[in-house]
Amino acid sequence: MNSMKFFKNALAITKVILAAGLLASCQNEKDADISPVTEQAEKPNNQKANVAFFYKRLVNDGTVKLEYSGPNKIISKEYHPSKSKFIGYNYTVTNQITAVKYNTASQKLIETSVYSLNAEGKCSESKHYDPYMPDIAVVFRYQYNSNGQLEKVYRKDSPNLRQEFTYIGNNLEKVKFFDNKNTLVKQLTYYYYYSLKDNSKLNPTFLANGQGKYLPIFGSFSINLVQKVNETTFKYEPFNTSTIYHVFKYKHYKDGDFNDGEIKTVEEIIGGTTILTERKYTALGIL
Repeated sequence: MNSMKFFKNALAITKVILAAGLLASCQNEKDADISPVTEQAEKPNNQKANVAFFYKRLVNDGTVKLEYSGPNKIISKEYHPSKSKFIGYNYTVTNQITAVKYNTASQKLIETSVYSLNAEGKCSESKHYDPYMPDIAVVFRYQYNSNGQLEKVYRKDSPNLRQEFTYIGNNLEKVKFFDNKNTLVKQLTYYYYYSLKDNSKLNPTFLANGQGKYLPIFGSFSINLVQKVNETTFKYEPFNTSTIYHVFKYKHYKDGDFNDGEIKTVEEIIGGTTILTERKYTALGIL
């Protein structure tokens, strides 16, 4: 089934399932009434525009394909063929982004997410709906420090279940994960190549119920490329810890291609396993 036919079918399914007002169709944003906050968040040369490059957009992140639309070329579609997953974004409600996620094999709705934005264009709350329980949402709330950096994410119905973020200057230093008993269960510690700037500024993959990597609505996490992440797990009774080391290496596009520091490949080494991810970009004209 081609992507246009699938998209039309997905839109029809959404209208039926989300008749209560959670419409999140991936319509062409060219004529949509885009929120001024969303426009601001997507402007080039703005730290909040995590995915944006001046004149450029990331279109391939490994097997993930990204599409953009509207006058500010905001992200409108994500395709995850290796996971049979499609996500479409809708911006028609002011200060709100709605995302629908489908299984491309079964064409069934998997999840609907609604992101509420504050006056600075950052996410203040996200609601995640299961299609079989459309009236019940898993709700996360987001708090920022005085520098506009994300410092805490917690479950509304269980505030102890949270993530806490600390920074050294403009770079994320640690993320601590707590369970609903207020027990530290995991910690990520970040190290950087301080001579290498991070122009892509993608979000940590665990944000927003695992859906927030490409949305430019969570502020900036680093200005330098990550060199290593130590992932430490804490267990109790008896107490012990274990650490997985993630080491990253990068190759950049050469002059004549994209020469503003865009990454061509990311090599992640975990023990004896290497994961290679290629990134591709496209020029979309003056933004």
